[in-house]
Parts: sequence; structure tokens; C-alpha cells
Amino acid sequence: MTKLQNLIMIGVSSVSICNASLAATQVERRNIEAKIETIIIDGSMVRLNTGDPNHYNVIDMDKGKMYIVDASKRQIVKMDIIGKPPQIPRRNFRAQKPIKAKLVKKRSNRLIAGYSTTKYVLKVDGRTCSKYYFSKKVEKITDFKRYIDTMFKMENSRKAQGMPMPPCIRGHNKLKGQMKALGISMKMKIMMGTMGSRVLHEIVNVKTNVTVPANIFDLPRGYRIISEQQMRQRRRY
Repeated sequence: MTKLQNLIMIGVSSVSICNASLAATQVERRNIEAKIETIIIDGSMVRLNTGDPNHYNVIDMDKGKMYIVDASKRQIVKMDIIGKPPQIPRRNFRAQKPIKAKLVKKRSNRLIAGYSTTKYVLKVDGRTCSKYYFSKKVEKITDFKRYIDTMFKMENSRKAQGMPMPPCIRGHNKLKGQMKALGISMKMKIMMGTMGSRVLHEIVNVKTNVTVPANIFDLPRGYRIISEQQMRQRRRY
């Protein structure tokens, strides 16, 4: 091989290395529709593949921004991680009775995605509402823990105070802070009365140091960008 060929090969190798990130965390999660979502995290950047190639989310945790990409509409919704609750007329709110909610620890060491978990049951006014499997070990994966905390902040900032909700949802919301201290929720099963139960989410695979293309967090060019408020207005009509 000539000196020129060597230089070309070195150049190609350098480009290949530059175009890949070697420290990404990849988590696969089954949602309530039994679709596999893939969460790819590298430092402060996150990409959530929803299972539909036309729809995915990109999150910049450092900048506190989330982008919902819809390729079918060539549209991006730009959102702040810390948002505002929806404006709902107070006349639509009804006073609700106080609830008694508690988490009951069960004897369980079930392996989920290869990680040991601890099982808890949420009871509201004596009724079993949902079952959770928490892992402390997955919590040690710093990037994923930060992503979970970011989603927690995002959801909480948009919660309408006083809005009427079923007791089980109120109980879940009331004890969310307590749940965070138990580790990462690897699986959540909701009880639906006579309809049985459904798995709301379940983590099925966790990988670290995954090689991914460097442009995986890039947003497509030429798409229309709208705000969260504009998205909400369009949904009303």
C-alpha cells in the first residue's frame, strides 16, 4: 500500500470515528400498545424512537428543550421541558373527596431486562390500583437517570391543579415523589377492574456504550417549526 493510500485510509477511519458516538446508552421499552420504544441517550442529548419511523422526539436536556418530529407532516413541535399547565376554566373543576394512598412493598426479586427489582403495590382507599417493579441498579446509569428526572419535571410542570381525576391516578400523582426514591420503574401494571390488567410500560433491554451515528440527534432541515401553544390550539379544532 502506497503512502497516499495509507493517508486516505487514515482519513476514512478518522471520519468514521468522528461520525459515531461510543458512549451512548440505549433502552428499549414496551408501551401500553405493545410497541417497542427505543431511548438513545448520549450525555445531555436524547432521541426517543416511538416505533413509528415518521414520529420521534429529540431532547436537549442542557438547553431544556424537546422537539417532537412528525416526518409525515414535515413538522417539528418545539417545547420547553418546564412548561405551563393547560388553561382549564375553574368552573369545570369539582371538589373531590380526600384519598388515602399508600405503597405496599411485596416480597419479590423479579429480573426485568436482566436487573433485579423490588415490587410495590399502590393502594388507594383499600383498592389495588397498580403494581410497580423498581430497580436501584438501573438508577446508577447516570444518563438514563437524568432522562427519567427530566421527564418527571416535564410532566409535573404541566399538571393542572385541582383537575378532577380518578382516585387511582390521584394516588399515583400523590406518591410520585416517594416512587422516585425507590429507583427506576422497570415495569408498571395498571389494574382495570373487571377488564383485568394492562402493562403500561416495561423496560425490556438496557445497553451501555452503544455505538450510534453522531447525527442521530440532528433535527431534519426544511420542516415547519411550531410551538407547544400552537399545537394545542390546532388540536382544539
